[in-house]
Amino acid sequence: MYNGDRILERKRALEEAFAGLKASLRPLVAYSVKANPNLAVLDLLARAGAGADIVSGGELFRALRAGIPADRIVFAGVGKSRDELRYGIEAGIMSFHVESAQELEALGALAAEMGAVAPVAVRVNPDVQSFTHEFTSTGHAAAKFGVSPGEAHEMYRRVAAHPALCAVGVDVHIGSQIRDPAPFLRALDVVLQVEERARRELGIELDYVDLGGGFGISDGAGEALDIRALGREVAARLEGRGLALILEPGRFLVGDAGVLVTLILYVKKSGEKTFVVTDAGMTELIRPSHYGGVHSVSPVRENGRDPVERVDIVGPVCEQGDFLARDRLLPLP
Repeated sequence: MYNGDRILERKRALEEAFAGLKASLRPLVAYSVKANPNLAVLDLLARAGAGADIVSGGELFRALRAGIPADRIVFAGVGKSRDELRYGIEAGIMSFHVESAQELEALGALAAEMGAVAPVAVRVNPDVQSFTHEFTSTGHAAAKFGVSPGEAHEMYRRVAAHPALCAVGVDVHIGSQIRDPAPFLRALDVVLQVEERARRELGIELDYVDLGGGFGISDGAGEALDIRALGREVAARLEGRGLALILEPGRFLVGDAGVLVTLILYVKKSGEKTFVVTDAGMTELIRPSHYGGVHSVSPVRENGRDPVERVDIVGPVCEQGDFLARDRLLPLP
């Protein structure tokens, strides 16, 4: 269950944090659809003027179906198929966030074949550590995402020479649940150097810089990112550059706006462990198993006379990693 008012409140908070930017350059909030692709959530954000950050043809379909305009959709991801590239070109999306030289070549060839011009933003890997879970740290040199600043420049050179490609922006995304502004600012400094070099040496005038997402929210693992402090520093760095800003929040918008309601099926003891078996598991909430995510757990109906015991809350999937929480003190039903 999700609280729509809370989602919109979080969107406004993000926009207000970057209010120091010139009005015409204030951020487009391109919701990261992978955070929750539910059509009701997408429809709510579409009506609030949000864009979308997508990573598949399926997410593009959902975003368009919900009413998000194509010219507010950016297409990220390292593995876009030919059919997905075609779908994006046909839909008229805002831009493709290209992550390799081969992808750029494929996009250019397809756009030429279609008699179209494809808008491009190169995703830069700034080699910045975000100090989060290894699976969600995406901006260091060993990550599969983006290209080095030097390779990005060469890709912009190829875009400038290609009649079916047009450079419109530069992109970076360094991870998820980042609680310190410093990694974002280091990454921004790197991509602004890429933008400056492209303008100086290639005559390319980009429209925007995309700072990505990963803005940490308060949870059992730590405090929230000071988004206002980040907004002030970003505004100072972008002042006078004429670059619009795109942000790609996902969990920042929906992470604390909903609850997973699950039914207790059984309580079982095995050795020294007590397991509460529920009808939801890693198929509904994979973060605890996959990322070590910590989420609060509360009984819907609590009886003060119920005994409290330390338990693991586990799901029905035939996988030992299927759990929602471990070692929690909760009343047994």
